[in-house]
Amino acid sequence: MSESVQNGEAVLNPDKDIIASESRKLREQMQNLVEEGALRITINMEKVELVDSSGIGVLVGIQNALKNKGGELKIVNVSQDIYKMFKIMRLDKHITISQST
Repeated sequence: MSESVQNGEAVLNPDKDIIASESRKLREQMQNLVEEGALRITINMEKVELVDSSGIGVLVGIQNALKNKGGELKIVNVSQDIYKMFKIMRLDKHITISQST
């Protein structure tokens, strides 16, 4: 997973699905970014085809941590199937989510 940080904004580019076997690593990486002062995190999900319940838990947890510090989580380039799932779960009411084009 590549990452870039500039002026309190971080962009993460996962290269694998966000599932149980990868969730811990993603959680730790995003928590480190928040602890280092990142207030806005964007996750580019261009290469992600699947998000399971563990992955959703990580995303919600980081959104809550960022919100408590006045920050924001954005998820971009989401596949149509993942976008539909996020919408059904009403995550789009709490996280800025945009589909891939």
